[in-house]
Amino acid sequence: MRFRAAFFDVDGTLLTKDMRLPESVKRAVALLREHGVVVGIATGRSYAHTEDVMRRLGIDVAVLNNGGLALREGRILGHRPIRPERIERILEDVREAGHGIVLHGKDFTVVNKPDDAYFLEAYNYLRVPFPNLLRGPYLGEPVYQINLFCPENEVQRYIEAYPDLAFRRWFPGSHDVNAAGVHKAEGIAAVLDELGISWDEVIAFGDADNDVHMLRAAGLGVAMDGGMKVARDAADVVIGRPEEDAIWNFVSRELLQPVPAWPDMG
Repeated sequence: MRFRAAFFDVDGTLLTKDMRLPESVKRAVALLREHGVVVGIATGRSYAHTEDVMRRLGIDVAVLNNGGLALREGRILGHRPIRPERIERILEDVREAGHGIVLHGKDFTVVNKPDDAYFLEAYNYLRVPFPNLLRGPYLGEPVYQINLFCPENEVQRYIEAYPDLAFRRWFPGSHDVNAAGVHKAEGIAAVLDELGISWDEVIAFGDADNDVHMLRAAGLGVAMDGGMKVARDAADVVIGRPEEDAIWNFVSRELLQPVPAWPDMG
């Protein structure tokens, strides 16, 4: 097989819509690793919200925060934090507007309004640990991503005020905010430099608009059926859904033949 590295989005790709990690995904990742393929995560999530999935899959390579942070065995290989002065200003803005915000660093995740309705709805959907409470002033630690929680008709004020930031809606009333120009392919490139692997030797799996750059850059881009049209259009091939064992079926039948068929679990 010509692929030496595989990168997987998390939500809607490795995980089902009900946030379940199928056993078939675990087996597919193990099979790739048995064949010498480096397997990594490429997600909009922070490390705190990805650590459990990585542990369950035995993965130590991660591109996090939509490409804002790239890690291998906990070491930073590449990073694009948001400028500290921007963090200070947006904290003032959300405080005045009464909006919720989460700051994601490498080793911390903090929230200003843990009772914010948009925040609670989004985090209950993700089923991830709640952030710690933001106490006191921001002290300048690197922040790789912000989650902004506000009504849909109010986010435009932030977009206009911060042209050096990129806003991506991922849930009703919830937006990922990164430094402008940050994307998953940038984070993956830092990993490939470390490993001495070219893009032609990469296979990438994703389902959403934040996966487009890596799907286009990879030697083989694989989109999940049921995901966003923009991801399917950017990919070389479209497979099924995670709850249909699509990743296992594709890896075992198309990439790593011959292997035993996935057993019928009834």
